[in-house]
Amino acid sequence: MNSDASNSTPAPANVQPGSSLLNRFKLKLRSQYDSQLVSMANAHIDAIKKLDAAAELLARVPEHLIENCYFYGVGQLDFDNLSRDDALAVMRAMHAGQWTKSLNSSRPELIDYEATVDGFKIRLWAAGPPDSCRVIEYDEPVPATTIKRVRLVCKGDEEAQ
Repeated sequence: MNSDASNSTPAPANVQPGSSLLNRFKLKLRSQYDSQLVSMANAHIDAIKKLDAAAELLARVPEHLIENCYFYGVGQLDFDNLSRDDALAVMRAMHAGQWTKSLNSSRPELIDYEATVDGFKIRLWAAGPPDSCRVIEYDEPVPATTIKRVRLVCKGDEEAQ
């Protein structure tokens, strides 16, 4: 018995080996497989392009801050736990213009900054606040108890109390 024949799946009884139907089926499978390979190769090429673009952005940042940066494949660079001076250095290096700020969810005395630069979301997570800001702790009454809250108030905020 031929060893190749024992390892192959037999064709259905109504399809003769070498028939045009079987050959068309093989071509269809090959075409689908080739299409999948091309798609995977394109995904790898796109990932490499994103990494190259991220490296170009990081080249703008002072070298000692790169160790605080994390790359997320979805097009995001995260700089974590920066001092105010280091956050300013990243902001200046990125030339983003407008940065949005919000209180850090884990540490409300710190700020998260976000901007978009060359299609990348740049986030400074848990960065030091500006000197013009201060943390205010206040009590918020709710039914049956009082909750301690914290917020950051910066110079010029209308709600400074």
